[in-house]
Amino acid sequence: MKILDSGIEEKYINLTIEADPNCFRNIYLKHFNALSKKLNIPGFRKGHAPLPMVLNYIKSRGYAESEHKHVAHKVIDHEVEHLSGEWEEKIFGKQIDCEVKELDVNKNLLVFSAKFEKVPEVILDNYDQIGTWIEPKSLDNLFWTSPKELPVEKDDVAVVSVLAKDREGKVVDEYSYDYLEIDLTTTKLPNPIVEAILTLEKEPKIIKWNELDLELRLLACVSKREITPELLKELAFPETNNIDQFKNLIKSQWELHNIAGEHRRVLKWILSPKNILEPMPVETLRVESYKVLQLAHKKGNTRLKFEDVLFEHVKNLKISFVLNALAKKENMVLDEEDQSIYFRELEERPSLYGHKSPEEVFALPKEELDAHVLQFKAFRFLQTKLFFSS
Repeated sequence: MKILDSGIEEKYINLTIEADPNCFRNIYLKHFNALSKKLNIPGFRKGHAPLPMVLNYIKSRGYAESEHKHVAHKVIDHEVEHLSGEWEEKIFGKQIDCEVKELDVNKNLLVFSAKFEKVPEVILDNYDQIGTWIEPKSLDNLFWTSPKELPVEKDDVAVVSVLAKDREGKVVDEYSYDYLEIDLTTTKLPNPIVEAILTLEKEPKIIKWNELDLELRLLACVSKREITPELLKELAFPETNNIDQFKNLIKSQWELHNIAGEHRRVLKWILSPKNILEPMPVETLRVESYKVLQLAHKKGNTRLKFEDVLFEHVKNLKISFVLNALAKKENMVLDEEDQSIYFRELEERPSLYGHKSPEEVFALPKEELDAHVLQFKAFRFLQTKLFFSS
C-alpha cells in the first residue's frame, strides 16, 4: 500500500492510496472463486470453471463492471482497516467516504481516495490558566426551585447557554457553555453578564465582553423557595415526608452538581490547546472515548459529543492517568496525615471514589493503597488549582 497524497481539512483527513497489488490479487481471486460456486456456467460444475471462463460469462451478461467494483471496495475495506490499525498516532477515525480513482484488474491496480474523521486531539494545558463560570452550590443554604414566568429577577436562578466568539467569529470554548446554572443572588460572574441575563427574554441576546461576542440564551428561569414542612406537604414528595430527609436528598443532589462542576474544570484543562504536562496521560482516554462515541452513533445516539464521552471517562478520577501524571509533575510524596484525610473522606462518601466501603480499601496491599492515597492527594491539589472566582 502506498499513500500517494494526503491533506487535512478541518476535522477530516483526505488520503489518496494505491492498494497493495498482492492484496488486490488475493481478494480478486477469492471473490471470483466464491462467485463461480453460485453460477451455472455451461459445461462446468459449480465452482469448477476456470477464472477466464467465469470472467467471460459475467462479461457476456453485463455485470463484470459491477463485480469489479465489489472487488475494489473489498480491497478498500481491507486497506483502510490495515491503515487504521498500524498508524501509531491513532489519528484515523471513522471512514466517511471513498472513491475509486483508477482500476485496472489486469495490472492488479487500484487507486482510491478516502476521507476519514480525524480523531479529536486531547492535549493538556497549564491548569493555572483555566477558569470556569460553573459555580458550586452552597450546601449551607438549601432551597427548592419552582418554574416561573418572565421577567428574570435578582433573587431567581437562571439557566442559560453561552456561545462565545472572538473577532474572527471563531468559537471560544473557554467561555462557551451548553448549560450554565446561575444563582443570581450569589453569583460572582462579571456584572455585564449578570445584567444581560436579567433582561433576557425568549430571544437570545448578544453582548460585548472582554473583546468577545457572547450570545446568551435563556433556557429556564426558576424562583427559589425556602424548604419548610408546608412546602413538603404541598409537593407531596413521594420519597419522604420528613423535612430533614428531604433536605438531605437535596443536599446530595447539590453535592453531585458540585462534583460534576469540578470534573468539568478538569475536562476544560484536558481539552486545552497547549501541552506542558509530561508524560502524556490521556492518550488512552482519547482513543477509547472516540471508540465509545462511534459505538453510540451506530446505535442511533447521534447527539452525543466527544467531550461528553471523555467527561464520563474522567469522572472516576481515582483511576485516572491524569492524576498519576499530575502527582509526578508536582513531585508529590505522601505525608503522615494524607492517609487519615483520605479515609475520613472515604467514610463520608465512599461511592464517590468508586468503593462500596472503606473496608475494601483497608484490605488492599500497601503499594496499591498508597497509589489510591496519592491520587486522592493529587485530586485535592487539582481542586485548589481549578477553583477560580470571576
